[in-house]
Amino acid sequence: MADRAGGVDPLPSWGDIARRLRALNEQMSAAARAFAVTAAKETPTALSQPMARYAQQLLAATTAITDPLRRLLDENARLAERVGQWAEQHREMADQMARWAEQQRLLTDQMSDLARPFLQQTEMLQELHTIWRDTGETSSEGGQQDSSGSSRPPPR
Repeated sequence: MADRAGGVDPLPSWGDIARRLRALNEQMSAAARAFAVTAAKETPTALSQPMARYAQQLLAATTAITDPLRRLLDENARLAERVGQWAEQHREMADQMARWAEQQRLLTDQMSDLARPFLQQTEMLQELHTIWRDTGETSSEGGQQDSSGSSRPPPR
């Protein structure tokens, strides 16, 4: 499609096309209703009854199609509402989980700060134990260790 400047207009989106079709359909339906009402008032009496029966049959056939469609659209609207509610609930739950995760991280940091001195003390005691054990083994002056690891004086 060429625009006034000689360029090309961008193609309309599907949403724009659907809106335009809906507006055109509404205009055509309004014109058809106006014509049908005017024509019905001008219909000769001899044709009125056959046309009324025809309209009744057409209404029955149309209703057979449109009633399930109406129910489907109503159910679809309810589903869309529920999905929206679920999405909001999931968003709230995700926010709550994020808050809990942050609280857990802070709690873990606090627990680490509290436990760090005890862990360091344990490491220091292990290191001292190792040093004293190794020092005791090398300076036992020929002493022998029994099965429990303690030194015995050398035999005389």
